[in-house]
Amino acid sequence: MGRASWLGSDQLLDASSYASPGKKGYHEPGISHWEERVGAFLHAEFEPCDWLTVTGGVRFDYNTVTGEAFSPRLAAVLQPFEDQFIRLGVASSFRKPSFLETHLHVMADIPPESPFQGEQGIEFQEFLTRVIGYSGLENEQLLAFEVGYHGRFFDGELLIGLDLYYNRYNNRTGFVDKLVIESGLPDLELSSYRIENRSTGRDVAGGELSLS
Repeated sequence: MGRASWLGSDQLLDASSYASPGKKGYHEPGISHWEERVGAFLHAEFEPCDWLTVTGGVRFDYNTVTGEAFSPRLAAVLQPFEDQFIRLGVASSFRKPSFLETHLHVMADIPPESPFQGEQGIEFQEFLTRVIGYSGLENEQLLAFEVGYHGRFFDGELLIGLDLYYNRYNNRTGFVDKLVIESGLPDLELSSYRIENRSTGRDVAGGELSLS
């Protein structure tokens, strides 16, 4: 499968050209942005014995913003006794940053009475190319583990289920404040306030018990 998307606006700034002397679009407002994505998925299932079923898969993705990514997964369902099932699973996946996170830069509408005029106004617009979006973002990563038990009792009159999971999120994105303050005001040439990948991960664990 594949997908191509385009976004154009005369009210946004293109960070790759607006603040880059010599490039087409230097100090010109507006953005024309293309993104292409392709993906392929392979899935396999086999039963080496009567009490074990194993499923596995891998997905390959490529996009023109963050490059390639692999998402493997493996699961096994064991049936140690009749109507008793245990499931073990592990998987890795990713989330591609959105256009807002990678390329959104709002253009300022500077009124005539504003002190930001001429070169100062252009310098402020260049600062806005380092606000919100950041084209250097990488994919967010997720590593997931799960264990589940399902049992049927009394000829199926009672169903018991217990599912436990643990997720580890890495490369998370969020706003990073890099304002360089001089004489009480930020240095617009050195400052930024944009979405970047964070080095700290996040752990999420949970479970669910069901009786029916």
